[in-house]
Amino acid sequence: MIRSAKWLVKHCATLAVLTFSLFIVGCATQSASTDGAAAAEETPGEYPSRPINEFATQLRDLLNLRNADKIVEMVDMRDLLGKAVDRSDLPVAFRPSAKSRLIDTQLFNYRAIVAGSLLDMPSENGYYDIASINPEQSQITYRLDDEALGYLTVYYRRNASGEYRITDFHNWLSVYDLSYRIAQGLSLSYRINLQSNPTKQALLLQLGKVSKSDDVAEIHRVFEGLADERRNDDYLQLLYAEALLNASDYAGFIEQSVVLNERLGTSPNYQWLLYYRSLNQENYQAAAEHLQAQIEQTGLKDAGILDELARVKLLNEKYEEAIRLSYEAIRSDSYYEPSYSTLTFALIKTDRLDIAWETLKVLKERFSYEFDEAALREDGRFGPLLEREDFRHWLKQG
Repeated sequence: MIRSAKWLVKHCATLAVLTFSLFIVGCATQSASTDGAAAAEETPGEYPSRPINEFATQLRDLLNLRNADKIVEMVDMRDLLGKAVDRSDLPVAFRPSAKSRLIDTQLFNYRAIVAGSLLDMPSENGYYDIASINPEQSQITYRLDDEALGYLTVYYRRNASGEYRITDFHNWLSVYDLSYRIAQGLSLSYRINLQSNPTKQALLLQLGKVSKSDDVAEIHRVFEGLADERRNDDYLQLLYAEALLNASDYAGFIEQSVVLNERLGTSPNYQWLLYYRSLNQENYQAAAEHLQAQIEQTGLKDAGILDELARVKLLNEKYEEAIRLSYEAIRSDSYYEPSYSTLTFALIKTDRLDIAWETLKVLKERFSYEFDEAALREDGRFGPLLEREDFRHWLKQG
């Protein structure tokens, strides 16, 4: 089932990022250098290598246990925070002291930010699995089995001791990765501190909370109060749009997306926000185009994404395309069960009832689905199959 945008955009740990950044930027005094590490060559054998596969599996298990503390222990915080400082707008001469300040006095707070961003991910009812391992880019992508768009990309490196360490996270629903979000918090705090504007500083500290609020009037008040900053800051524009989408202010979101289309139109994951907006407007053709753009730009043809596109095609009555994509999803991962449901409905729509029935048998035998005639009648999509006496007999055999 495609969920609403309200659920999908509850992901940002901006409040903590901006709150701590506000004080860090004003207090940094000492310089520090980020330790480098040479990556060791992998021994030939299983692809991409046994150590990488073991690392990916260990992290998958911790994600499923929601053990954020253990995952944070696997993060190279010096690398993550160093990257954030380097990606910020802080003056180059100021960056060494900022890095030193982050590591020496704010490390505990930023560990909490990383843990919070992990706990914000929608995994209560799902199970993470490995969607892909890309050793060339040093990244592993995980997918939630019951949410087609629940993707998390983890960036890693191997240190001089031979240990794999996490250097960044990217929840695909967040458009930007974690280091970039921290960087933007640092940049914004620095600019507002230079202005010595107490009103803007107060609004800055409210930004994270209001970005997850349902109070549309309060969202507008805070972001409009930062209008001068927002005009020159893609990140603030994006947060504004996300907050409005989360609060179901679709008219406001559309107004903001006009600005963002010019600034972020080529950003792969910005396509997600446009995709959700199109779904809410029931503009399935546009939704499919945004999703297709995401597939092309990320290069990840995972079963979950292919099935999501198939479902959009089904909603848009493009049944042949839905069938093709469903088969492609099943070929990609024969144990991604939502693909079989999508395929079933597309086959029924094209009157291929025998094959649709066979697909239901797969769901029953491989995934232990139980089918009840009354429930199928209530669903309404199984009507043509239920007209067949042999199918009703199969249901009764249970």
